[in-house]
Amino acid sequence: MASTRLLLALTAALVLPALSCSDANIRDRARCDGTLNTTEETVDDAFDLDGDGYFDANSTECQDTYDVSQLDCNDDDSGVNPGAVETACNDLDDDCDEATIDAPDADEDGFTPCEGDCDDNQPLVGPEELEEICDGLDNDCDDTTLDGPDNDGDTYACDDCDDENDAVNPAQTELTCNGWDDDCNELTPDGDDFDNDGMIHCFDCDDMDPLRFPGNPEICEDGLDQDCDEVDAACPPPTWDGVWSTTPAVTYSCATGQVAFNFSSISVIDSNPSISFTFIGGTQPGTLSGTLGAGDTFSASTSIPGLCTEDYAFSGSFTGPSNLTGTLTATFTDTSGTGFGCFDCTNQTWNVNGTR
Repeated sequence: MASTRLLLALTAALVLPALSCSDANIRDRARCDGTLNTTEETVDDAFDLDGDGYFDANSTECQDTYDVSQLDCNDDDSGVNPGAVETACNDLDDDCDEATIDAPDADEDGFTPCEGDCDDNQPLVGPEELEEICDGLDNDCDDTTLDGPDNDGDTYACDDCDDENDAVNPAQTELTCNGWDDDCNELTPDGDDFDNDGMIHCFDCDDMDPLRFPGNPEICEDGLDQDCDEVDAACPPPTWDGVWSTTPAVTYSCATGQVAFNFSSISVIDSNPSISFTFIGGTQPGTLSGTLGAGDTFSASTSIPGLCTEDYAFSGSFTGPSNLTGTLTATFTDTSGTGFGCFDCTNQTWNVNGTR
């Protein structure tokens, strides 16, 4: 009997090692190699723990086997992989791409949507901004701070064209001839404009005549009431205002061109008893100011101080509604004490006739 047990023991010792060695040869070690082996139900399933079809990016074998677009940065969450869409503000790198950030600040105002930025495309909008009146933005991301006041309580603020009248706002129906833009829409007028002069019939004294409406400039003593005030205005006394053509043309230059006359017209401004003459062209004499005297006479002058003082005078008279005659003088006085302050400038006199 003892010999039999010894024989069985020896037989077992020889057989068991042979079985273990054979089993190890049959079963391969799990590898991330892109092929299906005997330990896997699907290719490299040991490296896709969340079953989303992407492989563990932390495995060097997977890194060597698969393109980066097939590597899973979080193999414990099936919602995270390179094929997923990045969801903002969930503290996850959903698409395994650091370039698509979880908390964007598109307008670079220092606040992300995760931190309460209600418009991340507008840098003037953020949770710490001050509300700006009537800019059409919820600057502070707070619905309780209105974009504008509603003084008349009609629930319209910035788009209310008359915030002191609750009967005027964009929700109203336009009423004819009440003088209001009831609906805040210029395309729905307060009345008709039959003569197309810009004034509706409600306020136009003659809506068949485009030359007559309130605000139209009145033409004096022409027999028409252009401005609808029921008066044909009397014309004021004639004045000497206007641009006068002068003969002969005056040209003179000295002091290396610093003094230059070159005019053939004069602009006259008549503010009786004051009057001014502006000589058009050249740098001198500029504008001379003076007064009107008896018999439509005038006298005006100006002085330009410096190392060479320039004194200009123009005197004469208006000889008719469209005619003047006068004498222009230019006097140069050396105040430098050197005798050279006026360069080559010498005193001049011109007789000038003008018409308008």
